[in-house]
Amino acid sequence: MEMNRYLAAFPGREAFYKGLSKTFIKEYTVAKKIFKEASDYMGQDLEYISYENPETKPELHTACLITHCYAMYNSIVKTIAPPTAVAGFSQGEFTALTVAESIKFPDVLNLVYRLEKLVYRSKEIMGGKMVRVVGLDIKELEKCCRQVDNKRQKVSVAIYLSNNQNIISGEKTAVEEVADLSKKRGARWTIDLESVGTFHSPLCEGILCESDLIFDQYEFSDSILPVYSCVDGRRHVKGEALKSNLRIQIAKAVRWNRIIENANEDKIKNIVEIGPGCTVSGNSRLADPDIQCTWINETKTIKDLLK
Repeated sequence: MEMNRYLAAFPGREAFYKGLSKTFIKEYTVAKKIFKEASDYMGQDLEYISYENPETKPELHTACLITHCYAMYNSIVKTIAPPTAVAGFSQGEFTALTVAESIKFPDVLNLVYRLEKLVYRSKEIMGGKMVRVVGLDIKELEKCCRQVDNKRQKVSVAIYLSNNQNIISGEKTAVEEVADLSKKRGARWTIDLESVGTFHSPLCEGILCESDLIFDQYEFSDSILPVYSCVDGRRHVKGEALKSNLRIQIAKAVRWNRIIENANEDKIKNIVEIGPGCTVSGNSRLADPDIQCTWINETKTIKDLLK
């Protein structure tokens, strides 16, 4: 793999539940220091929650995941060349902006923690669901969503991955209706996602007024690396644009297919996924089967790359 030109990509919230590898904080001093800094800042033992007791304090899980991935990244870039650009899948964009120095670490952890508390208080978000639809053309899937909910208030395409595999999100009953209709229209499978609720759907718009007030308290600088945004799939470096996109991301569809298309146009043919789960790599290959993906979850992977 050409390690001098690649997209560093970070997973979203669901990756936390795949289990976090402890190898980096065992072998890299910088990773251990980052976790101590994060724990001191948050007044919580994030290392313990991340690696020893992940069933507790769900409102801190995304903060733990960001700290884990940020610690991994800072260990990795001491060994291999820095990335050409960065991106984050869903909530992974917070990590991407952190490594690109648009938002400071550990300030990002308090921002995410406060936003997570809004999510867990929302009955609409927590009562919804997400479903992956496989084998149905995206235009046909959008038609199914409109047929069930022509006002786009209850269900919509939440994550665009490819022409024939995408994810819908919204009110539980409406999502199930679209899933059933999709199968009648030719979908091969519909797969319920192991999500804590519904994200990137109209049901998330109810928390935007409160989340805007939270975002207003944090400064976003111009990034030192281009960041591909989930909202529009384009690369940005201006702090204002990065902040504007991130603050509405939870209520907008993730355009991962566009990120991969635009990275290709920018002559980035390799992705290095940093963090647990391998979700980013799998979804990126759906968008472009020819893209080269490397998944780094343990220190052994770095050693293998350097052989």
